[in-house]
Amino acid sequence: MNKTNKNLKTSFLSAPIKQSKITLFIAFAVAIVGFYFYTLLPKQENPDIAVPVAMITTIYPGASLTDIEQLITNPIENAVNEIAGFDKVESYSFNSASIVVVSLTNDAEVEKSWQELRRVISDIDSSIPKDAYKPYIDTKLIETAGMIISFSGENYNYEQLSAYAEVFQKQLSKVDGVTRFELVGKIPQEIEIKIDIAQLQKYPISIENIAEIIKAQNVSFPAGAIKTTNGQINVNITSPYGIVKDIENTILYTSTENGSSVWLKDLATVKILESKDVKYKTKQNGKNAVLLAGFFKSGKNIIPIGKDVRQRIESTKQDFPNDLIIDEISFEPESIDKSITDFMMNLLQGIAFVMIVVFIALGFRNAIIVSVAIPLSILISFIAMWVFDLKVHQISTTALIIALGLLVDNAIVVVEAVQEHLNKGKDKLQAAYLGAKETAKPILSATLTTIAAFSPLLFLPGAAGDLLGAIPKIVIISLIASYFVAMLVIPALTVLFARKSKEKKVRKNYLRMFFISFLDKALTYKKATLTISFVVLMLAFISVRFLNEEYFPPADKQTLYIDISGESFSLENTENIVEKIEHIIQQQPETKSYTSSIGKPLPRFYQLMEVNVQSLEYAQIKVDFDMDKSENFTNKKELAAYLQNQFNEKIIGASVQTRLLSLSGSGGGAVLLDISSDNINRNIEVAKMIRDTIRNLEGAYKIGTSVSNAKYEYVADIDFNLAASLGLSQYDIQKQINLALMGSELTKYRKNGNEFPVNISGDISSISELENLGIVSSQTQQKILLKQIADIKIEKKYPVIRHTNKERNISVFCDAKEGYSPTEIADIIEFEILPKLDTTGTDITFNGEREASKKDSGNMGFAALAAIFLVYIILMIEFNSFAQPFVILLTLPLAFIGSIAGLLVTSQPFSFTAILGIASLIGIVVNDAILLITFINRAKEQGMSIIEASRDSSNQRFVPIMVTTATTVMALIPLSLSGNEMFVPLAVALMFGLIVATILTLVVIPVLFTVLIKK
Repeated sequence: MNKTNKNLKTSFLSAPIKQSKITLFIAFAVAIVGFYFYTLLPKQENPDIAVPVAMITTIYPGASLTDIEQLITNPIENAVNEIAGFDKVESYSFNSASIVVVSLTNDAEVEKSWQELRRVISDIDSSIPKDAYKPYIDTKLIETAGMIISFSGENYNYEQLSAYAEVFQKQLSKVDGVTRFELVGKIPQEIEIKIDIAQLQKYPISIENIAEIIKAQNVSFPAGAIKTTNGQINVNITSPYGIVKDIENTILYTSTENGSSVWLKDLATVKILESKDVKYKTKQNGKNAVLLAGFFKSGKNIIPIGKDVRQRIESTKQDFPNDLIIDEISFEPESIDKSITDFMMNLLQGIAFVMIVVFIALGFRNAIIVSVAIPLSILISFIAMWVFDLKVHQISTTALIIALGLLVDNAIVVVEAVQEHLNKGKDKLQAAYLGAKETAKPILSATLTTIAAFSPLLFLPGAAGDLLGAIPKIVIISLIASYFVAMLVIPALTVLFARKSKEKKVRKNYLRMFFISFLDKALTYKKATLTISFVVLMLAFISVRFLNEEYFPPADKQTLYIDISGESFSLENTENIVEKIEHIIQQQPETKSYTSSIGKPLPRFYQLMEVNVQSLEYAQIKVDFDMDKSENFTNKKELAAYLQNQFNEKIIGASVQTRLLSLSGSGGGAVLLDISSDNINRNIEVAKMIRDTIRNLEGAYKIGTSVSNAKYEYVADIDFNLAASLGLSQYDIQKQINLALMGSELTKYRKNGNEFPVNISGDISSISELENLGIVSSQTQQKILLKQIADIKIEKKYPVIRHTNKERNISVFCDAKEGYSPTEIADIIEFEILPKLDTTGTDITFNGEREASKKDSGNMGFAALAAIFLVYIILMIEFNSFAQPFVILLTLPLAFIGSIAGLLVTSQPFSFTAILGIASLIGIVVNDAILLITFINRAKEQGMSIIEASRDSSNQRFVPIMVTTATTVMALIPLSLSGNEMFVPLAVALMFGLIVATILTLVVIPVLFTVLIKK
């Protein structure tokens, strides 16, 4: 007694116990601080997982495909390989333009890499043709809009919609926490000068002459100032173009013979209209629309910022017409709020279930004490999350749910130990101190073991590591918090609230009696027990192949998007295709709204979307739907498959791909083949051959290629010697043809503070009109018809050359139907289809979900092995034995049996998150075996035989092991019932693995111990 009192005075554990009220006050204050830090933590739906990507765009007017590839694309591709963190480069070479997309590794120092990118591009400026524009580098491709707002209406054109949107843009940009709002879809007005080429032929001037005259008339130079006795007075010169009519009255030519003049209006029409050189346009529910894409400051809690934005929208719209339709296309604050609320509800329900178990097992008073450990540990974890710059999202909340059952275990062990000493007659201070002291090392050992098991998951590389890295971090943080709560706060609570238990009549525990009876038989028939266990384990391994494989399921959102790639490089044709697709979408009762962008992708509204380049033949449609309105489909996968079939049947002249949002980011298709060689035609031939064969493959759908259909081009084959003899230079020919066909911006017309581009072009609409175009020599001023110096012929050419990692490349892709896995489809293609096809001269590589899954599963397997090794080292030190830790680790295959059985019974896929759940069991299931082996060793030290010790220890630890298992399983029940396709497999794997491992631990581990440990 004296020794105990002395220790109570000097031990580190004694201070919180002696000053229990101060301890609880500090704990309360820490809880308040934790709640405060929770309000400060940035909240988002998913972790930051998008791969850093930059796009380099270079314009080289008039250059052919191969010239662009060789003179622009290749030098840029070679240069970007030098930057730190480089992962992959893809490129697209078009007529007159090059687009190069650079991807970094997930662990790259992004800003440093982009600085290097700008440096290497600057270094090659001298090697790029001087007539090419300077490469433009865009490093914001993966920046996701926090909100997208559309402005549409029946009676409004793009100019009016843009004017309204600009007012909102100005107002919303003032909201604190918003970085900017970008206006998307604005079609500017221009002044179009359309030259009548037939009329122009009558006069000795060219379209280039007209362009130069108009530019010269609209120049603006500072005239200077005159000094007077009253000071300096500026001199300004009025512009000849005060109104549009002044442009029409520009004199182009005066006859030297009769002095008559030719005015611009004699040869052209001049109009103000919406720009015809539109590169893209946007629509909302089939109506013309413009969009505002809003971006939030990083590191902010955007939920309250979103509320401020909505309030500003409501106050601003009061001054606008009622028929102006303002829609939220995406609103991340609301999505985040709903996601976090759902997961927090799962967490609170888990806490409630755990408390029910604790109340049943420990009684009311002790249950209240233990229950304090859960919220306090979580609130301390929030403080640590703020310190370590971790964010609140569905992954971090799931980590807290996984840890929930573990948080209470330490507190239960301490309370039971204190209660035991109280029942033996110790006073409260002594009981609290002795209980804490006795359990400090075992709890520390169990905590370190679990931390060691989760630690290797911290180093998972790639997108999987970015996505799921918060789970080990937060589990480890919360376990450390729970250890200190159990050692410092729980003993203080027992001093104030615990009391000696009343003697109760011992009731028979029939479940325990059944287990002991079962254990007796297992110890009698050891070989049979171990043989049956081994056979069941082998059956579990075999059963894996009967599980539906799924790398990552679709995101938990009622949204899909449609990528469209037309066969014609024409915005008008692409728009016609989009209208047909919109009609099909509109017919679906599930459809809530749809937003279309024609000519370029929509503003990025989800992190892991494929990067697509702007192109006239490309379009993207976002569709929001409500499955509660569906009468024909049970889930969104069925709806997406139905829409895809509709598009396949009814849409001609375009490749249409329906995609659900997914955390895997496999935008190109779940199965993806890249065909590479220097021969473009051979690549296309092989790609089409593979595509046509896959179309006959059961289980594959959404089959397509990245091949852009060849288009016809007129080629003017110039006789340069003849042209030179007639005084025509290459510049004369190209410039005047360019102005006649493509046109050019000449100058700016300014009025009322607005600027309008002035564009000139010809009205050529047939090849005969082009052939009869008169080219004026800059040397002789003579006009020569184009057909006199050139043969114009038609040729079939592909509009784009694609590269992947500097090799000419074509992709073939497909998805797997419901009931089939991408791995299964990819295996059939690789091992059954490709060997039968002639693919000589090409290299074929697979880059779909199968490859990503293999890579990430391999990394997960390595992490699991590392975790097992670390746990073994800790156990070897704790037990001073090589064999006993080995016996403990044999609980892991027992857990695997349960996980696979659970996935089969509940029809859940063998997904990456299911694998993560199985790996997480390493840090959970061994704790029961550790306690069991510890008690067996103690019983042996007291003189029991190994059989008696095994039987007696299983009997003693039956209830504590069942309670700790029940708390963890009950905590996971809300998550398993949430319907979230990503996390239900994880919860099921954990729950069933833990249940089966616990049951078998009480039987198989004692048998193994008696077989492997002879003494």
